[in-house]
Amino acid sequence: AIHQCPMKIPPPFKTPTPYGGRLTWILPGGNFLIAHIKDKTKIRHKKRWSQVMYMYYLLGYRLFGDLNIIEKLYKR
Repeated sequence: AIHQCPMKIPPPFKTPTPYGGRLTWILPGGNFLIAHIKDKTKIRHKKRWSQVMYMYYLLGYRLFGDLNIIEKLYKR
């Protein structure tokens, strides 16, 4: 109710990941809302979700060198 009118948000960007998928919405004002979707067939049984996410971000940083590359991809 901050904007005093209904707002339309475009559909999310869908990104496949080693653990399942990620949905990213760009909210009014340029903020990101990210939902990580876990696929049980891709994650080893009894693996802690926090460990999976930690490794994902660590490997992502090593691969891209800078996580700001993700923001650049969404600005297209």
